[in-house]
Amino acid sequence: MLGQGRLVLEQVCAGLGVELGYTTIPCGGRYYLEHGRDWPEGSQQRCEKADVLLLGAVGWPSPDGHGPVMMADGRMAGWSAVIGTG
Repeated sequence: MLGQGRLVLEQVCAGLGVELGYTTIPCGGRYYLEHGRDWPEGSQQRCEKADVLLLGAVGWPSPDGHGPVMMADGRMAGWSAVIGTG
C-alpha cells in the first residue's frame, strides 16, 4: 500500500509530465518488531546517494499500547533514520 504522500506526489508528477523512480526502504517501529533493527543494512548509504527522500510517518504504535515502539537502547525505532544518528 502506498502512503498518501507518495500518491499525491505521483498525481502532481503525472500532471506535470514528470516521471520519478522510487526505491522503497522499509524502516521504523514495524520493521524493528519484525527484524530487531530499525532499518535494513545498507539503507543509510542508499539514502545518502538519493536525490530526494520521501519519509513516511515515524512512531509505529507499541504492541503494549503505551507509546511508540522503543528499541533496547531506549530510542524510538525509526528515529535514528530520521535524524541521521543510526
